[in-house]
Amino acid sequence: MGGSLPVRLFDHDRWVSDESGENNVRLSMIDHLVRSGRLDGKSRKDVLSLLGPPTDTNYFADWHLVYRLGWQRGLFRIDSEWLVIRFGALDTVSEYEVVVD
Repeated sequence: MGGSLPVRLFDHDRWVSDESGENNVRLSMIDHLVRSGRLDGKSRKDVLSLLGPPTDTNYFADWHLVYRLGWQRGLFRIDSEWLVIRFGALDTVSEYEVVVD
């Protein structure tokens, strides 16, 4: 993932405070969060503790948790970027990625 925003270290309090993603706080931290591997193998409870409640949306219904990150990076910012998370049989993170709607 690239973009015009600076990469910031993940900060739980700042992440949770930008619940709507309108301030692009989450978007500025997502690259660090993904590269850090902090979500790898985490339980659902641990993910919710780290990221707070998911975004209430009908998008990406085939994923278990969805977080709006902010407006899509790049010149034409008409879509949003999202963190989507899927849990496996042991209710631990089996897959996650950043997607655009």
